[in-house]
Amino acid sequence: MVKQVAISSLESPDHAMYKDHKWFACTWFIGKRCNYDCSYCSALEHDNISSHVTFDVIQSMVSQIKEHIKNRGKKFKMSITGGEPFVHPKFLDVLKLLREELNPSQLSIVTNGSVPVAKYLKASKYITHLTFSYHLERNDKELKRIYETVKEINKTDVNVTITLMFLPGKLNEIKELVKRFIDDNIKYSIRDIEPNFTETGRMVQPYEPGYELTKHIKDDEWFRFKNRQNNVKKSNEKYYSQEERDYLESTASKTTWSNVRVQYQDGSSVDTHTDELIKRGNIDFKNWLCYVGVDHMYVDWDGRVWTALCRQGGVIGNIHSKINFPKEPVKCFFDYCRCNTNVWTRKYKEDKYRNLVTSE
Repeated sequence: MVKQVAISSLESPDHAMYKDHKWFACTWFIGKRCNYDCSYCSALEHDNISSHVTFDVIQSMVSQIKEHIKNRGKKFKMSITGGEPFVHPKFLDVLKLLREELNPSQLSIVTNGSVPVAKYLKASKYITHLTFSYHLERNDKELKRIYETVKEINKTDVNVTITLMFLPGKLNEIKELVKRFIDDNIKYSIRDIEPNFTETGRMVQPYEPGYELTKHIKDDEWFRFKNRQNNVKKSNEKYYSQEERDYLESTASKTTWSNVRVQYQDGSSVDTHTDELIKRGNIDFKNWLCYVGVDHMYVDWDGRVWTALCRQGGVIGNIHSKINFPKEPVKCFFDYCRCNTNVWTRKYKEDKYRNLVTSE
């Protein structure tokens, strides 16, 4: 098997045209507040009690980003996640501020689809992309309402995508949904789920309360990430059946557009999607040099700023005070990478392949 040696982003046309694409991306985890409690979402990622970030702090973050992209001559894109972003009481005001002050070329939101369609329509004045995470643990009535919302927003100029969370035991339903997505001309991707584990290392099963079963795990990001990876590697429990795994790896579930270029040891390259790399387990970038922090930053719910969701490179500042933007790539020390944004951030295996992603 020919080995991967470099990854380049195709998230925008400029990414494909230039090695040094001059884009800077921010993923903003705006808050942990969420009105769902999915079995596969841990207490690290959601609750229903955390405070909302205040508007004045958001203004401070926007000012620092604005100065950074101006000084570095970079174009800007932002993705807002949670929790559920739309539960923030001033979220529409936040979107207005981002559009007026930063005017990002791409402003995207990941939502669970639970809020009224009228609110999404108001948001559509400011955003470019809206991704609906489709959670099959919800009841049929709610899923039907969310799907009608997706179809309504899909009529606007917003780039709409459904991320279908592949819940075990729902294979036939997933196949039917894919047919509907195609018939209704809705862009979609299928995401395999990395399950939660309890404090004792037991795999959390579908429909169990993800928050309650993980809230007692040590409240430290490094520990939680490493602990989850260790549990996945050593667990004898199977989250998916062989039939479900075969479907995930088949062309039937393939994401139909590309957002990365994978370059191989023999000089060949393939354009694909990060979801495909994740589903096939081609996400071992341990000891690679990754441009998180240079091309991308991750703002956590409490205001801490990291180079990325994976926390490689540590904290680089805080939106309550000052952000120190790095200039060099960092070495990855995790066993695998499952965050789409982290996967499409440019990276290379060793120095002799550096020229594949940069001309510096």
